[in-house]
Amino acid sequence: MDAAGITASMQSSTSDDDDDMAAPDAAVYGSSSVGILDTLNGLLEKGETQFNTATATESTNKNNFDQRNQALIDEINKDLVAYRIASAMKLSHGDDGILKPRPPAMVRSSRL
Repeated sequence: MDAAGITASMQSSTSDDDDDMAAPDAAVYGSSSVGILDTLNGLLEKGETQFNTATATESTNKNNFDQRNQALIDEINKDLVAYRIASAMKLSHGDDGILKPRPPAMVRSSRL
């Protein structure tokens, strides 16, 4: 093949490729685009529902954590106050768990 034949062959194959690469007729995809939009809107609604559910669950869990945390802090503070009062009054827990005055020997030894 000579140069003119190769050029002609390339130009004819390029024009065939251009015909294959042409945009499809819009009417062919018209009905399926409605289905695609409906699918995408359905996915969006499902995602929003899942997000709202997760947000509500997270909010509830955080509220429960904050309440339990505050209850523990209050309990610790109450016990700390009771300990400080008992230390100041030289009291100790008896065998029954009730605060009682310490025996004098314990009061002296606790000052060491």
